[in-house]
Amino acid sequence: MAYLTKKIKGFTFIEMVVVVFIIVILATITISFLSASRQRNRDTVRISDVSQLQIALSSYKRDIGTYPTIITGGQELRGAGSITATTTLYMALVPTPPTPRDGNCANYPLYTSYYYLPSSDYKNYCLFFCLGGNTGDITADAKIAMPKGIISGALGSSACPF
Repeated sequence: MAYLTKKIKGFTFIEMVVVVFIIVILATITISFLSASRQRNRDTVRISDVSQLQIALSSYKRDIGTYPTIITGGQELRGAGSITATTTLYMALVPTPPTPRDGNCANYPLYTSYYYLPSSDYKNYCLFFCLGGNTGDITADAKIAMPKGIISGALGSSACPF
């Protein structure tokens, strides 16, 4: 009968289930936090890209007198500047928005790039982009960057104030 008094060491099945359940809950919380953090980071990159584009476009207009006829993501932005006899480089690489598209941005198929629309006289422009969430004082959804700032708006020439 001596073998019946010896205690078996180890965890019970219920204890193991509780531990696994707690680990799953912590992993779920961590993953959701990381997902939200990544979305905020992509929106911050979008705002930074648009700001850099606005600076480059402003420099272009200052030198040339008008805004460019077209800009293409992944290409450089150059113009024949009045400052030098050679072609001036305004942006080495026109950015493209980070993926995936967040929030309501997935509902706008043309927001896979920053959509540039100059006015007919090239004295003004609209730069369409989309934010998945609120970023600073800029709210989520479709936005239009113009020389004087950023406004809410949908894609299309009818949304431009010129």
